[in-house]
Amino acid sequence: MRMWSLAVVVAGVLGCAAPPRPPRPRASPPATPAPGPPGAPAPAPASAPSPPAARDLASVQWGEHSYQIDGQRYQLRRGSWEMHEYMEEWGGAHDTEVYRFESVTSGDLDGDGGAEAVVLLWHMYWGPGSAQQESLYLVTFGWKDGAPVQLDVTGAGNVRINAVEIGTGGELRVVHERAVPPFMTSRWRWEAGKLTPQL
Repeated sequence: MRMWSLAVVVAGVLGCAAPPRPPRPRASPPATPAPGPPGAPAPAPASAPSPPAARDLASVQWGEHSYQIDGQRYQLRRGSWEMHEYMEEWGGAHDTEVYRFESVTSGDLDGDGGAEAVVLLWHMYWGPGSAQQESLYLVTFGWKDGAPVQLDVTGAGNVRINAVEIGTGGELRVVHERAVPPFMTSRWRWEAGKLTPQL
């Protein structure tokens, strides 16, 4: 019997590496408008409204933004990107992968007087017969030529994060949950164009 797979990408409300072969999302067909009176011109197909153009990093709608992670681009819609991959030999069971926007923190990381934005993304992957895997990403953006530009992406482990803060001198502090004593803080600095953990 020939094996087949069907991938469906759903962006909904539902972040250590992306799967080796994430399928490409399939475009949804445009909505069909209702017919009007005889002889009337056909209405244009309905389309989802685009978010307003950002004027600076503070006005970017990060839950509707795209992110480059491990060579793949993920476009969030309403705060998340979701994929289910169905395979015949699994009898209806399927892979599930989710990226979800968690928070954004702004501050001067590189000391140039301008602000950068650090977006926290939560990632989950689950496949039949395996345990659910969670991970977190810190994605850094700058502002260039009137648009946000991704500067770096780095994994931040798999312990849920309670807060991301940018302190004096550009130090990034990541406060993790479920650590003893009650929180664990990891520290990062902007070095050679990327976030670098401080030991």
